[in-house]
Amino acid sequence: MMDNRTTVKPLVDLCLFSYIKSNPSLNSLPYKLKARLLTFLMESRRILEFSTILTKLVDDSTTVLKLSGCGELDDSTIIELVKITTDLRVLDLSRCEHVTKALLDDQKCPKAKKKKFFEKTVTDKSIVEVSTHCSRLQHLNLARCAKLTDKSLTEIGAKCVRITHLDLSECNKITDQGIANISYGCPSLQHLSLDSVKKITDACMIEIAERCKFLQVINLQFCDQISDKAIIALANKCYYIKDINLNYCKKITDISIVHLVNNCTGIRSIQMDGLENISDEALIEISEKCPKLQNLSILGCDRITRKSLLEVAQNCPALEILSLSKCAEELTMVSFSQKCPKLSSLVIHSSEYLTDRSIIELGNGCKFLSHIEISSCNRITERGLIDMLKKCSNLASLSLKGMKQITTNEVVKTVAQPCPHF
Repeated sequence: MMDNRTTVKPLVDLCLFSYIKSNPSLNSLPYKLKARLLTFLMESRRILEFSTILTKLVDDSTTVLKLSGCGELDDSTIIELVKITTDLRVLDLSRCEHVTKALLDDQKCPKAKKKKFFEKTVTDKSIVEVSTHCSRLQHLNLARCAKLTDKSLTEIGAKCVRITHLDLSECNKITDQGIANISYGCPSLQHLSLDSVKKITDACMIEIAERCKFLQVINLQFCDQISDKAIIALANKCYYIKDINLNYCKKITDISIVHLVNNCTGIRSIQMDGLENISDEALIEISEKCPKLQNLSILGCDRITRKSLLEVAQNCPALEILSLSKCAEELTMVSFSQKCPKLSSLVIHSSEYLTDRSIIELGNGCKFLSHIEISSCNRITERGLIDMLKKCSNLASLSLKGMKQITTNEVVKTVAQPCPHF
């Protein structure tokens, strides 16, 4: 007998979707259906199409607003929304930007220059109102709201004291003072993302470490002023850290990594791409102190050798995500294939030592591989890659770049049939 529950939900959502197209006033729609419609628009990422009716879909019982990428939002709309949704717990305003006329007039603009043609629509004015009206807020995502300054963070720290998750990625006007103000008012902070916030230094991380003792996830990618001093401060106070992203924080050395993994023994994910000062010393310590490690990324860490990678393979059987470059070679990859059967995502860049045998063994031993990215590994042949992929029945994503001996069409023909997720 067919389970009708699998078809009823989409049907209701589609009916609601059709309804708002023909009845934009929504006057006769009951509250529960309005709530259902709001959820549908957020989950299907179609909020942008109906941003003009948002205020008709919310009320004082609305707890979640995910408006990521809604470029039509401006300060006045956000302020109107938060004055209604006073019990809000989750607010996502990330990537609220729209294309300017300058970009539409210049379609040949190089990608590298296009960012300046995206106008940011969220400013301090609306975030001050958010903090005033939404004091119960717990999750706040402001990634790429590049107009925001320390003024917003001062208000959030003073009024939204229940915040546990905060994303400020690419908010480049924010300084140490703004982050310090968050630490003063939000002691329950657990997740903090400061990806590419270029002005912050060790000083604000010391403040976070001193007051936010429950921190579990910290993203400092591309924060190039952060040094060992900040990581040691976090390690000394924030024992619950389990996920840390230090990609391209080039001042980081073995010293702070060793300190971190000795104090924070529950680490599950550590990303260290581009850390030129990291060596086998740090990686061996990670392998010994983090037996439950699931994600390790060391792209561009050229001082790491076979010695430490063999230790990781031996001591970290729960590893699921692995990204590495020149240090990938036959013996280490065979070891990973034998010791880390849960591996599901593999990224290997620019390894002159990686051979067909290496990847064939990975296909044999790692049955859960679903994402594979290999670039500029020129000893890999088409035959070796095909033999590996035939074993990867869970493959969903495959990326090959700069592979001189690979004909992509032949690989796709071979792999498409046995990989239902591809």
